[in-house]
Amino acid sequence: MKKIAILALACVIGCGRQPPSLSGSGGSYDGQRSDFSKENWSLAGPRLAEYARLALCPTQATNASTVEYIDSAPSVEVGLERSGCRIVLAKNEYRYLTDPHPSSRHAGPALAVKEYIEFVVFPEHQALPTNSCDLISWSGFTSFYHLQPVDMGTGFGFHWFGRMHLWEQDDLRERLRLVGGDDRHALAVAAGSVKDEGGMTANSMACRMDRFKQETGSIGIGSPIAEAPSHTTGLTDRISGGSAVSRQ
Repeated sequence: MKKIAILALACVIGCGRQPPSLSGSGGSYDGQRSDFSKENWSLAGPRLAEYARLALCPTQATNASTVEYIDSAPSVEVGLERSGCRIVLAKNEYRYLTDPHPSSRHAGPALAVKEYIEFVVFPEHQALPTNSCDLISWSGFTSFYHLQPVDMGTGFGFHWFGRMHLWEQDDLRERLRLVGGDDRHALAVAAGSVKDEGGMTANSMACRMDRFKQETGSIGIGSPIAEAPSHTTGLTDRISGGSAVSRQ
């Protein structure tokens, strides 16, 4: 029954309303209309972090997620330059301590587990290697569900990379109106091959397929891949061409 509860949670995450367009008194949340790269990072960093935090949980309480860390200066090196800055958000996920009773509408007691969402951003004008996701030194945060580095595209004058759950990167890219990056449809297709707890990643991304079908036509899902959850492997997991690839 715990699996049923996880499946229901996945459908809520993946099949909810279309992500809303964000707006706020601090400025536009449209990544294609705002350019913070000309600002000093001490100003741009907190603004990017706050926009990402609000985009992560737009319909929940303002304290549903927090900014845990912002680089004070560029610290991430890719290629020949150390020009990437790291941002880390955190939010609470809830895991059921007991199997919910089938006749109950309540899942029972749950444990709050802190999950981390990591970004590394570079100035948009900087030329980066095509495999930058694999060259970035990620912090190695763990989760009971699949985590994956993704090229999230460009916006606000920066090129965004992130390591997070696949449904999170999809929501964030749409809400922040980032452009380019890894193909969202291909990521959703490949997610069907991920075997994590309760099929969380596959179910959450499958719920989005109708939208992608309308944009790209019919799709196919590959056979499942047996994958140990990232909290036990300690590896950074990537999906490529329908297969999971792990990087030390």
